[in-house]
Amino acid sequence: MATTLGDLCPELKHCRPTQKKPQKPPRKGTAHIIKDIYPEIESWDNVFVTQVWFRWLRSVDQPLTEPTERDERFPMFLVETIRQRMVETGEWR
Repeated sequence: MATTLGDLCPELKHCRPTQKKPQKPPRKGTAHIIKDIYPEIESWDNVFVTQVWFRWLRSVDQPLTEPTERDERFPMFLVETIRQRMVETGEWR
């Protein structure tokens, strides 16, 4: 008959892992919140999305907060920012 770990250490038969405390679901980051509201930028880099969001808030003199609802001025800001950058680099024709 084979000897088991339970035979060698009978006190281990009653050992149980401690119960894990339920964790709060992780909070969505600013970029994910923005992407939920503006699905057209879903594929953009999270850091870039957050930076451009805060840049837009500064340009319209709004407090630096996460969005709660869609504002159509933000996509227009993105388009104009991209256009300006393309003009600066000579890519706009």
